[in-house]
Amino acid sequence: MLTFDGLVPDRWFELSAPMRADPAEEAVDVGDFAAVGIEFRAPDGSGIDFGRVPGLQQTGMDAHGAWLAGPLGGSARTLPDLRLCFHLPAPACQVVVTIRSWRNSHVVHVDDPILRQMPVDMPGSGAEAGTTATLGRDRIVLGREPTWFHYGLVPGRPITLRGQLVRTEASDGAFVAIAYRDRAGALIAPPYPGVMATPSLPAWLSVRGPSGPVYTRDGRMKLSAAGELQDLEGRAVLDPGGSPLSVNPENGPIFIGRDGMISQGRDQIGALGVFRLDPGAVLTRVNGAAVSSSTPGQAVLDFNQVGATSVSVQQGFQEGANVNPVMEMSRLIMITRNFESAATAVAETESSMQNAIRTLGPAS
Repeated sequence: MLTFDGLVPDRWFELSAPMRADPAEEAVDVGDFAAVGIEFRAPDGSGIDFGRVPGLQQTGMDAHGAWLAGPLGGSARTLPDLRLCFHLPAPACQVVVTIRSWRNSHVVHVDDPILRQMPVDMPGSGAEAGTTATLGRDRIVLGREPTWFHYGLVPGRPITLRGQLVRTEASDGAFVAIAYRDRAGALIAPPYPGVMATPSLPAWLSVRGPSGPVYTRDGRMKLSAAGELQDLEGRAVLDPGGSPLSVNPENGPIFIGRDGMISQGRDQIGALGVFRLDPGAVLTRVNGAAVSSSTPGQAVLDFNQVGATSVSVQQGFQEGANVNPVMEMSRLIMITRNFESAATAVAETESSMQNAIRTLGPAS
């Protein structure tokens, strides 16, 4: 495995290396003697899954790569040198190269592999007139303004959306919302039972920010010495009207109902502000697990709705992911075992074919 970093994206590169086969090598005149796998990585070291990379193909063993032909028959056993040209898509700036050979009967030598950038005047290199070659990639740069994708749905048929978020600098991630609309464009409830989606971003709590209210999904709170209800960052928790909430620390435990009403004993202190944000609002992360919104949130006043639009507050619960790690690990183990079984079967088939050739072939 070879790693090349500090590369310039959107340029063509050539991977080259002399290769030598043993004079006694038995696997000759085959088109898939070895495979070169290319993995692309972002500046933070995370892998990037590109749909297409010019110059490379999908080998079945790696996302991108190429097959290498075996040595020619005869006494010399000459093995062609490795020479592979491919385009480095942005924002990748690191390449990991893996060379595999499973047909060889003897050791194969790869000498001094080099990855060099092709001349900038090469067609498609991305340097002509200071432009950047996109080569037809569907790459979208996310920003503060929301980017919406529109798809038509067929009743009774599932739809799968697949993509990858790649960051080129420090980032806390991105927000994703799924909205269902009718032919006129009006929001509707999710039409398919069991679909993990909401017609807008979920409900939020509101806390006081430096320039006005900000919104958070983190429901952990604490009390200040003066009895003010605060989040873990020390910001005042707000009620539906945007005013801070205060309690008497000496009056015992605090209870919060499913409608956000706060009480101590028999006294009702106030209501926890629960808000919905406009799906088209521009969200900006602020300190801690909170965001500011370009449009003010709308307070939720009706907690009796049912279905996808229902909202309730649950005290003493922790919001978790919709992924079961144990189940996913079990599935990963099962897939790995299936792959190993298939690889073993292929290897046994190849071995049987080689034995048959040796047995049935004419004696030299």
